[in-house]
Amino acid sequence: MEKQQSNAILIADFLEAQGLKVHFPGLQSHPQYELHKSLSSGPGAVLSFETGDVGLSERIVESAKLWGISVSFGCVNSLISMPCKMSHASIPAEVRKQRHLPEDLIRLCVGIEHPEDLINDLTQALETAGVAVKKSN
Repeated sequence: MEKQQSNAILIADFLEAQGLKVHFPGLQSHPQYELHKSLSSGPGAVLSFETGDVGLSERIVESAKLWGISVSFGCVNSLISMPCKMSHASIPAEVRKQRHLPEDLIRLCVGIEHPEDLINDLTQALETAGVAVKKSN
């Protein structure tokens, strides 16, 4: 779990640096970061982010190569999904909207692979989808 959590922190930082809206309690920008930190020993390995465009999110998910597309989480390999198109698809769109479930949301379950490999794959998926990726220093 420690490896998954440390990978998730790196990936959340990477995605946030791209200007994406990232939902992860391990980020200091998370509104309940301090509360979560006081109650737990780590942020976990599941995070999500919004792209602002359903088509863009679909292209990102389809372009990822190392991330398995799955609605089931809880293993040590990295998985990617679009809840509103997969696990939450049976919930009517108007109900998803009422419950603040963005249609463009991408959910990641971060595994134990090398973090550089995961970030490189997300980079190529973002670029393939049409996102201008900001390179880190």
